[in-house]
Amino acid sequence: LGMLEAEGMMARWEGRFGLLGRKGGQFLPREALANTEMGQAMRKEAEGRGSPTEGGESEVSGTLDFCGLLRPGDAPLLVGS
Repeated sequence: LGMLEAEGMMARWEGRFGLLGRKGGQFLPREALANTEMGQAMRKEAEGRGSPTEGGESEVSGTLDFCGLLRPGDAPLLVGS
């Protein structure tokens, strides 16, 4: 990816990530997400502590943050430019 970035085909994302509300369209930045019920569910999922359902699967399915964009981290995110 470094080569693509050097050639100008990819660039580092400097913007913010978060969630948009379903009805009102309000924005919740990922930095504030940890203090919400969804943040708690994401932590349980990461620790493998979701409540089991009838099929034996976790209540938290892995779809909350399937790309990892909501997790805090230091790794740069590259986007096509």
